[in-house]
Order: sequence, then C-alpha cells, then structure tokens
Amino acid sequence: MSQQSSDPSPPISPRHVTVVNIEWRRILEFTQLFRAFRLAINPAKISLVILAIVLIYGAGRVFDFAWGPQVYADEIISYQGLPAKAYQQLREVRLQGRESNMDLMLREASDNSPTALTPEQREVLKVSPRAAYRVLKAASIRQYHKALADLAQQRQIAEKDLASNPFVVQQSTTPAQAEQEGRQAAAKSLYMDIKHVQSTIGTGIFDAFVTREIGLFDALVHNTLTCLRVIPAAQPQRVDLQVPGQAISSSLLTRNSESLNQSDTIVASLYNMAVTTPMWLVSATAPMQYRPENANSMSGRLKIITYRGVYLVSLFLLVVFAIVILAFTGASIARLSALELAGIERAPLMEVFRFAVARLWAFIKAILTPFLIILIVGLFITALSLIGAVPYIGEIILGVFFIALLLIAFVIMLLIFGIVGGINLFFPTIAVEGSDAFDAMSRSFAYVYARPWRLIFYNIISLIYGVITYLFVSFAVYLIFLITHIFAGWGASFFGCANGRFSGSLKLDTLWPLPKFAPDSGLLSGTNWYAMNWSETIGSACMHVWMYLFVFAVAGYVISYYFSVNTIVYLLLRRSVDGQPTTEVFQAPPQPAPQAAPTPTPAPTATPTP
Repeated sequence: MSQQSSDPSPPISPRHVTVVNIEWRRILEFTQLFRAFRLAINPAKISLVILAIVLIYGAGRVFDFAWGPQVYADEIISYQGLPAKAYQQLREVRLQGRESNMDLMLREASDNSPTALTPEQREVLKVSPRAAYRVLKAASIRQYHKALADLAQQRQIAEKDLASNPFVVQQSTTPAQAEQEGRQAAAKSLYMDIKHVQSTIGTGIFDAFVTREIGLFDALVHNTLTCLRVIPAAQPQRVDLQVPGQAISSSLLTRNSESLNQSDTIVASLYNMAVTTPMWLVSATAPMQYRPENANSMSGRLKIITYRGVYLVSLFLLVVFAIVILAFTGASIARLSALELAGIERAPLMEVFRFAVARLWAFIKAILTPFLIILIVGLFITALSLIGAVPYIGEIILGVFFIALLLIAFVIMLLIFGIVGGINLFFPTIAVEGSDAFDAMSRSFAYVYARPWRLIFYNIISLIYGVITYLFVSFAVYLIFLITHIFAGWGASFFGCANGRFSGSLKLDTLWPLPKFAPDSGLLSGTNWYAMNWSETIGSACMHVWMYLFVFAVAGYVISYYFSVNTIVYLLLRRSVDGQPTTEVFQAPPQPAPQAAPTPTPAPTATPTP
C-alpha cells in the first residue's frame, strides 16, 4: 500500500505576486555605474584633485613666465585645420602683424603720453611683448584716470550752473548720475583696450594649452547633449576650417576620416584633446618654429638647436611634474573607489596614500609602456625596411618578405586597439589588484578583446551620465555664486547707494561681476582689475581665491569621476570575464604587531635541606 504525502500549505496563486524590492544592480549590472557620482563627490577626492590642479597650474604659470607671450589668438585651431606649411606661413603673417599693430599702439600711446617714446624705444618695445604690454597698459590706465578727472570737472560745472541759474530745465539725469554713467563707460572702454592689447601681444603656451583643452571639453559636453537631443546642433563657428564631412548619429563622428580633427563631433573632441593639442605643444609652438635671420649658417643652426632644446627640456620637466602629480592623484582616487566598492566606506587615507606612493612607478609605467612598445616595434619595421634602400636587389627582397612587415604592423594594430579601449582600465587594475604595470596591460587588453561591445556600452553610459552630473555640479556652483552675489550685493552696496571708487558700478559688481552660466564666458571671467583702487584690488583678489576653490572643485569632480567610474567599469568587466565579485579587492596583509619580550621567569629559590 503506497503512502501518499500531503502538503498542508495551500497552493500559490500565479495571479497574486507581491514584489517587495528589486535589486537592479544584479538584474542590470550597468546600473552600478550610477554609483560613480557618489564616489566622485567624496570631499577627500575633490580636495586631493584641487591640490593637484593648484600645483600643476602654478608650475604652468612659471613656465609661461619664463617663455613669455608666444601664442596668438586661435593658433591651436589654425594648427588643427591647416597643413604644416600653411600654418607656418600664417604664423609669420601673424608675427609681422603683431609687430605692426604694436608699433601703431605704441605711437598712439606716445602721442597721449607726457613723455613721448623715441623711435628707438618703439623699435625695442615692438619686439619685446612683455615690456610693450606694461607700457601700453600704463598708458590705457593713465587715459582712464584722465577721463575720470574730465567727468568730475564736467559734473562740477553742471552743478554750479544749476546752483547759479535755478530756471535751467532739469535734465532726466543729475550731474552725479551722468558722471557715474560716464565712469562705467570709461571703465568698460579701459577693459576692452587692455584686452585688445593682450590679444595683440598673445598669451603664454601653457595658458593657451589649458584654454584649448577646456574648450574641447565644453565641445565634448555640447556634442554629447546634441546626441541625446537635449540641445540642438550648433552652427560651426569657423567656416574656413570646415571641410566636406557630415556627422553621423548627430555629432558622434564624421563620415570623412581625413577631416576627423576638424569636425565638431564627440570623437573629434576626444581626439583633439588627447592627440592634436599635445602634438602642437611639442612640435608647433613658437620656440619650435624659431628661426633666426642667419638660420642657414652654422651659428644659426646652433641657435635653433639650443633654443628648441631649452624649450623641450623645460617642457619635459613640466610634463614629468604634471604626470607624477596626476598619477598619484589618480592612483589615490582609484584606490579609494575600489575600497568603497568593496564595502570599506571610510578607508584610512594614509594607507591609501602609502599604497599610491609604493606603486607610483607602476602607475606611470602602465601609461608609458604601451606607447614605448609601439615605438620600438615601429622602429624595428623601419630597420627591416632599410634593405629596400639597396639598389636593384633591395626592392625585390623587400617585396618578397613584405608579409613579415604586415604581420608586425598587425601586432601594432592590436596594441593600438588595446590602448584605445583599455587605457582607462590601467589605473583601476593596479588599484584593485595591487599588481604591476605589465599585469595591468595584460588584464586590460584581455578584457577589451573578450568583451568589446560591453566595454563600449559601459563607456557610452559613463560619458552620458558624467556629462549630466557635470552640468548638475556646475549649475550648483553657479547657484552658490548667484545667491551670494545677490544678497551680498545688497549689503556691500547699501541697496544701490555705494559704488566703486573709480568704476562707477556698484561695489560688489566692481569687485566681482555677476556670474554667468555659460561655457564660453566662465563663472569668474570679466573682472575689470584695472578700474579698482588698491583696497578694492586686495578685496577682489581675496574673494577670487575663495571662489576659485569652487571652480577648481568642479574640475576636481570631473577628474574624480573619471577615475571612479573607470574603477567600476573594470570591476564589472572582471566579473563578466573572470567571474570574480566586484567586492573582491586586494588588501595588503596586516603587519603583525611587535610582540613584547617575554618576562623572564625568576629562578626557583633553593630550599635548604635539613
């Protein structure tokens, strides 16, 4: 007799299911990328990046002080869009135009100056941009104060006329108001005059490089929003640099591969940030284009070699300093992010810094090694192809064994694809695994070729989410500035009754103009430092120091987000390829605590025998 088992629990109805919670991170793993904002906004990471930015920016300013104003307006854009010969010709035209414009401005300044400049002084100044700038700036400020004195005299005359003749028809503005309006116009004219002098003389190499990189980053943000259909596509600003080539997928890439660096697309923005602008820095700046009058003579060639050599050495020192600072900063951020993802919310900063210092050379070598390998393998191809220079027999041998060169180039191609896809994973690999540079390369390249489409998908999500959060952080800082400007302006100007000493504007507007939320203007641009007295200059400088901390914090968020989100991408790829959990992170074994020396046991006392 068979015994039937009975289940006392009632059957579950398939129509009534209650969902209490959905763990989206397990169902859709890519949603873990959205943790990057919380990881990147960490105050310790932001503070670390701000310190790095200050150090690199200070070193760059020293570099610019040593080399002086060397870059004319839109020089990097011209290098980006013109052939090398046309770029050199344009540089010569711009230099000649700078000398003629400076000579004209010096003549005007000399005519309006109580001490006229001699022709010999003008000849010296027009080839000495820094000295010419000081002279022209002083002349503009002198003209400004003369205009202020004339306005004050006109006000006094108008007030006397009103007092002596009460039947004069009252104008719409009082003499005092007319003077204030004149001061504002004079201050604006002074600001524009000095900006014109600065644009004529040029800017520093580092300043132009940073400005161009920021502009390309803004273009990347704009094009990403265009792809999302958040904002409409903008008209090209430089028609002369546009070539045939229409964007695919709305500002993603261009159909014409030859015009990649000239198109206004996402790929072009990234390419110009990583390739074009750094190439200009090492190959097409003014010191690298320097040619003395006797350039074809032995002494001229020696001058060229010396001048370019000194520039390259100074640039090398600046780049090495920046790489070391950024490597330490990126290593620390990636390590902090890895520990936070492993569940260690408050990792000891000193341990993180010691980890970054101990493996600093590994982080630097991980970035440099792939490019050195490509260079060495490429030179090997060059060495093998030298046989082709042998008359008659050389081209035959080269043709027969040309397949070997193609196979070597195939290896270089694999390296390039691995670098493009995996360079963002080098730092996270070392930070997570605690490994060396070669392990970072091998793991990153393996994940790139094992999960290429997953990596592309993760990078697209990271870019879109990063742009959105960047705009949020930027707008938050803008609101802080705007709120401060509104309410502090009421107090600093006594509700409109107090003006700047010379500017004719309200006190706070003089020290700090109303901020604008626009990529092309910046949050702190437009301050007229030339229309202030000494106390206003000191006050405005102190205010800008504090405000620049907030502006640097926005840049700090961008860098912190980059390393944080790529750490998440690496952990997700490792989980997909190797099956390791995202919470598994290398941690150095704890060092054993020093043991105290054992207490000596006293020798037993001998008992006398009776």
